[in-house]
Amino acid sequence: MLPEFHGGSHLDVDGFFVALLGVLALTGMIARNSVILIDQIERDKASGMHPWDAVVEAATHRFRPILLTASAAILGRIPIAPTIFWGPMAYAIMGGLAVATVLTLVFLPALYVAWFRIKMPHKDAPSRTGLEQSAMVGGPPDVVGNGTPAAAKQKESMLIFKQSL
Repeated sequence: MLPEFHGGSHLDVDGFFVALLGVLALTGMIARNSVILIDQIERDKASGMHPWDAVVEAATHRFRPILLTASAAILGRIPIAPTIFWGPMAYAIMGGLAVATVLTLVFLPALYVAWFRIKMPHKDAPSRTGLEQSAMVGGPPDVVGNGTPAAAKQKESMLIFKQSL
């Protein structure tokens, strides 16, 4: 219900409308962060990672960029928060984005794992890409990868790196 029906002034209705605009802008920001995270998961899976590891890697890889862009958007609204006209929008975006960022980084990966029924890999099965295992144990780069183009690219970059040392 609009504040006008509760005996509110014209200013209350303007504040409600501007806050509603803030919520609409907030949905775009939330959707962008979610799409970026899901896209990263799909790219990691396409490169040959186990789905569980793809979710974990995507969440840890995108954690900092998502947190920094959300923080910048929240902190950028602080100067307009105390104003009469833009204040309701600023508070709606600041509060909503803070909650949505936590949900994007914690709840969305958990929901992805539950929705697609992804199981944690067994301890005896290799859970990471061959490149990471090879780099951790110092194995030769020719045992890296699983035959995918991404694995071949990783193998080539590892060879270039070792040659530069």
